[in-house]
Amino acid sequence: MKGRVYKRGNVWYYRFDAEPDPLTGKRRQVNGSGFPTEKEAWKQCRKAIADHERGQVIDTTKRKVAAALEDWLTRIEHSIKPSMAQNWRDYARHYVIPYIGERGVRDINGEICAALYSKLLAEGRVKARAKRGPTETPVHTRRLPTDGRVLPCRPHRYENTRCHRQHEEDDRTLHAYRGGSARPGTSGSSEPS
Repeated sequence: MKGRVYKRGNVWYYRFDAEPDPLTGKRRQVNGSGFPTEKEAWKQCRKAIADHERGQVIDTTKRKVAAALEDWLTRIEHSIKPSMAQNWRDYARHYVIPYIGERGVRDINGEICAALYSKLLAEGRVKARAKRGPTETPVHTRRLPTDGRVLPCRPHRYENTRCHRQHEEDDRTLHAYRGGSARPGTSGSSEPS
């Protein structure tokens, strides 16, 4: 594996070819920059080639943890049960992304993972407040079966958001919903409580 160095302005760079992408067969290059001298650029180039040959490849991505988790879950969801994929998405959304989702993937190390794990163990299964988009609001429904019992607020099978609140009897955000398969908010199926 050969590398080369070159100068652009007052800064030296290095570049070498890595193995082609196994999926597409396209050429891949590894780059480094910001070296004050040619000698320093060659030294770092040789070190990067040696690390690459030992399998210690450092990716220079600037992706965030949230985006990396979403990409990974999208890639593997065809190989696992749909319920497991949804559970993993929920765990990521409630337990990982609120704490380290905006950090760069390259910044994550064992110390950060241990700190996150310790925090989650100390707090128990307390979900962090998930960040909602401007249009995503939960639908709160109180189920009223035909026998007159009042069942607790819960999501319907077509909703992704869950309700973990205790509602007061006169809560205006809560909709009454009587059995059947009609959605709350459609004509004849909801009545404010």
